[in-house]
Amino acid sequence: MQKHLILILLSFLGLGLIAQHDHVKELSCSKARFALEHFKNSNDVPQSPFLFDYDVKLYFIDIEVHANSVQVGGEVTFYAQVVAEELDTFAFELIDAMAVTEVTINDVTHSFTHDNDVGIVPLQTVLTDGGMFTAKIAYEGTPPTGGFFSGMSHATDWGKQVTWTLSEPFAARDWWPTKQVLDDKADSTWIFLTTEEENMVGSNGLLTNITTMPDSKLRYEWKSNYPIAYYLISFAVSDYQEYNIYAHPQEMN
Repeated sequence: MQKHLILILLSFLGLGLIAQHDHVKELSCSKARFALEHFKNSNDVPQSPFLFDYDVKLYFIDIEVHANSVQVGGEVTFYAQVVAEELDTFAFELIDAMAVTEVTINDVTHSFTHDNDVGIVPLQTVLTDGGMFTAKIAYEGTPPTGGFFSGMSHATDWGKQVTWTLSEPFAARDWWPTKQVLDDKADSTWIFLTTEEENMVGSNGLLTNITTMPDSKLRYEWKSNYPIAYYLISFAVSDYQEYNIYAHPQEMN
C-alpha cells in the first residue's frame, strides 16, 4: 500500500513538473514573441562599418539624470585604440530622438552628421593602426519610453519616483552614445551621474566619491576596471535609503 501511495505521489509530481514546464515554455515563447515584435525593425539600419575600426578601452559617461523623468544629457567620452590600418572616420550609435550638440576628437571640435541612429565624424587627421584617441560626444534629450525593453523607464512605486535603464539587447543607444558591438567590451568604465540632492544613484562598479555640485545637486561617481558589454552599463535613480552591513568573520581577522 505504501509503495502504491509513493507511486501516486510521484505521478502527481511528474504531472506538476510537466505543467510547470509547459507554463514556463509558454511564458518564454510569449516573451520571445514580444521581443521579436519589439525589435522587428532593429536591423533595418545596418551598423556602420566604421564602428569596427576601433577598440573601446574606457567609457567615461558624465551625465545628469532625474528620478521624475527620463530626460538625460551630458557627455560621453570614448577612450579607444585604432584596429584598422587607418581610421579616417569615427562612428557611434545614438537614436535620432536624442540631440548631439558637439563632438570632439582628441580635444578638437569636429563636424558630424547624425542620421539613422548613427553619428558619423570625418576626422581632420587620419589615425593609424594602434594609435590611441579620445572621442567626446555632448548630447541631450528625452528618449522614448514605455515597455519592458525601453532603454530608460520611469515609474512611481511605494510613493517614490524612480528612473532606471535596461539596455539589453539593443537599447543602450536609446540613452547614451555607444558602440553596440558585442565582441568589443570596454575594459573599464567611469559613470558619473549628477542628480538632485534628495536622490541617490546606483550604477556599475564601486562608488568612489559623491561630489557636491552647483544648484543643490550631487554627482555619484562609479568606477569599474572589469570588461563590460555595452548593454550592461546601467543606472537607477530615486530617493533611496542606504544600508551598510559588514561581516567580520574571526577567521579573517
